[in-house]
Amino acid sequence: MVFEKIHLSWDFSWPWLNLGNVFSEHTAWVQWYEYTGLFGGTLWVWITNLILFKTLLHYRKFKVNSILYWAAIKLFSVIGLPMLISYLIYENYQIPKEETEVLILQPNIDPYTAKYNTTDERIGEILLRLSREKLTKNTRALIAPETVFADGTPLSQIKSSEAEIVSSQLHNEYKNLSFIGGISLFERFSDPEKVGKQTNKIGKSDWFNDYNSAFFNKTRRRK
Repeated sequence: MVFEKIHLSWDFSWPWLNLGNVFSEHTAWVQWYEYTGLFGGTLWVWITNLILFKTLLHYRKFKVNSILYWAAIKLFSVIGLPMLISYLIYENYQIPKEETEVLILQPNIDPYTAKYNTTDERIGEILLRLSREKLTKNTRALIAPETVFADGTPLSQIKSSEAEIVSSQLHNEYKNLSFIGGISLFERFSDPEKVGKQTNKIGKSDWFNDYNSAFFNKTRRRK
């Protein structure tokens, strides 16, 4: 667990290496994550494995069946009780009556090849076409993929980026729509005071920061 805590704070952090995330396909088992977080799941896995490991060692040493009986009771308690609590939380959850219409876009583009060989302008055309096929006057949010605009936009030019252009066009057509998606941004500079741990050096007095960013253009309020 100490490793997982440290792992979430360094440059190579990847949450799927945390044991607590292995239950992502069985969310009804771990509804108590709302109280413990995913570290509770990690502790659950560790305790279960320690019980099994110690049971195996003791049984191989003493060959006494009562060791297996007590292990079964412990495992039932450690595994069964949290799952029972989780199912109670799950079954008693009240779904809010208020509904919001959201559209999620997923362009059919190979993320390993075509994505980085497709211009932001072309991506913008695809998003607009897909959006207009499904958007309605009741749609409140439009969600596009991570780094869907992957060309690399200077941070200082975000207001004139393709993401802004596409967002503005959709807002003009659908006044109640908010748009969120991913964009690759970078900032190039020569001021050494701006150099950080993540900064990349190009040459003498020449650095840049690369940002895997999200953009959010919210609903425009009507006057």
